[in-house]
Amino acid sequence: DAGRAESPDGPADVLETKDDAGRAVRYFIDPASHMPLMVQYQEVRAQAMPAQGAPKTTTVTIHLSDYKKVDGVLLPRQVDTSVNGQASEAWTIENFKINPTVKANVFQKKAK
Repeated sequence: DAGRAESPDGPADVLETKDDAGRAVRYFIDPASHMPLMVQYQEVRAQAMPAQGAPKTTTVTIHLSDYKKVDGVLLPRQVDTSVNGQASEAWTIENFKINPTVKANVFQKKAK
């Protein structure tokens, strides 16, 4: 438990964990619905051009919204990612399949 965060959209409970490398990962949870609103972590990224110098630490933020119940499970239909506050990706998920039937041979390595 890392406490509570306030934003223009309202309060969020904050949970902090560590990933396998020991870096902090923060989960921002809606206190009313208990659904994840945002995930935030830092990672080291190489510069686009080698002349720009050494890799630097960036903050990655993933916003989750527009939850829809699918087979009894609430899932986010909108996933927006930003890096250092700049929009990076936006996904709108239109369809979900929960526990689809998958044939075992799908995971077999193809012969060369």
